[in-house]
Amino acid sequence: MNVIHHERGRDSLYKIWHFIEGNMILYTYTDGGSIVFQDGVYPIQRGILCFIGSGKLHYTMPSDPTTYDRSKIFLSEDKKLTLLSLFSDDSPFFRLFSKNAVVYAELPSEKQAEVEELFGLAVAACSEKKEEVFFSCFFRLMIFLKDYAALSIPTPNGSLSRAIDFINKKYNEPISLEEICAHIHTSKYYFCRKFKEAMGMTVMEYLLKTRLAAARTLPSSTDLGIGHIAEECGFSSTSYFCQAFKEHLSISAGEYRTKCIETEQARKEPKL
Repeated sequence: MNVIHHERGRDSLYKIWHFIEGNMILYTYTDGGSIVFQDGVYPIQRGILCFIGSGKLHYTMPSDPTTYDRSKIFLSEDKKLTLLSLFSDDSPFFRLFSKNAVVYAELPSEKQAEVEELFGLAVAACSEKKEEVFFSCFFRLMIFLKDYAALSIPTPNGSLSRAIDFINKKYNEPISLEEICAHIHTSKYYFCRKFKEAMGMTVMEYLLKTRLAAARTLPSSTDLGIGHIAEECGFSSTSYFCQAFKEHLSISAGEYRTKCIETEQARKEPKL
C-alpha cells in the first residue's frame, strides 16, 4: 500500500521517461502542461484523474514545475487483478481496466472534493495498515475513472505485454533481443515491428530507458560507485552507461550522483 498526498513542486522525473511498479492513479490540483505517453499526450488541469497501468512509460511536463500539485495512489498488479476478478469479463468496468494501460478522466467540479477526500482516507489507511480500506479507496477512484473517462490508451497485445514484463524484471541482466523473442515465442522481425508500432520506440530503446530510469533511483539510496551502479542496472560498461546517462538526461552520472547526495544530506540536517 502506498499513497502520496499533495506532492507539491517540481517532479523529480520531470521530462524523463519512466515507468512505475504496479498501477497508479494520479490526481492533479493545478492547471497547465501535459502528461506524455508514447501514444498520447493528455492535458494537466485541476480535477484530472488518470489511471496509469504497470510498466507504462510516461513523463509529466507541467507548465510551472515549481507549483505542480498532485496526489498519487499505488496498487500492485496482483491486487488489481484480484479486484477485476470480481467482475465478469464482459462488464464495462473489467473491459476498461483490463484492456487499457491508461484511462484519463475529467471530473466535474462538484465531484472533486469527494475524490480529494478519498486520497485523505487512503493516507490514513496506509498509516493504520488497513488494507481493506485502502483497497476500497482505490476501487472507488476507479469507479470515478469509469464514469468520467474521456480518453483511454489500449494495453499492448499479449506478446508485447509479456515482453515488457520480462524486460522490467530482467533489465539488470544482460538481455539480447533473441532472448526476449525466445521468451515470448515470437519471431524477431514480427516482434520488433509490432513493438515499435505500439510503443513508439524500438525494443532496445525501451530497455535502455528502463535501465536509465532504474539508475536514477540508486545514487541517493546506495553507496555504490558509478561503475557498480552501471553494473547493477545491466549496462555492459561504465563508459557506455555514462555516455547514455549524459545523452538522455543532460547531466553526467557523476554530477547527478553528487547532486542527489547533497540533496539527501540537506534533507537530513536538523532545521533550526
